[in-house]
Amino acid sequence: MSVIVERASGPVRKKQIKKATLDIIYNEGLKNLSTRNLEQHVHLSEGAIFRHFHSKSEIILSIMEDVKNDLLVELQHIANKKTSPERRLQEFICYHVKYLKENKGVTILLFTEAAYQNNDLLKKQLNEFFRLIKRALVN
Repeated sequence: MSVIVERASGPVRKKQIKKATLDIIYNEGLKNLSTRNLEQHVHLSEGAIFRHFHSKSEIILSIMEDVKNDLLVELQHIANKKTSPERRLQEFICYHVKYLKENKGVTILLFTEAAYQNNDLLKKQLNEFFRLIKRALVN
């Protein structure tokens, strides 16, 4: 009896690859993020991984974009509330900590990636991320 495995859609595969990337970074460190290690975690060939992302940098940029969309949008929403500054700051910090606990690996990625890569685009994205957080706090 043969087992038929249903192929996941492109968006599902991308999500799996990004989750595996964060798992590797969290559990094994950024230095161990390799294509071979990623292949083992998502059970895809290198070619299949690179059909979805052209490089490791593209995977990281996509994760950073997700963080920007998921984390920063909510932080901006909190910052725009008509509550006291103390209450907004408390919510801001609580949500930020909750997000980082639920998305292990993001913290390591955000605070070390620019140091490991000579990639101007990644550095630009990272600077934009921190600029947006700062702007949300100032409001």
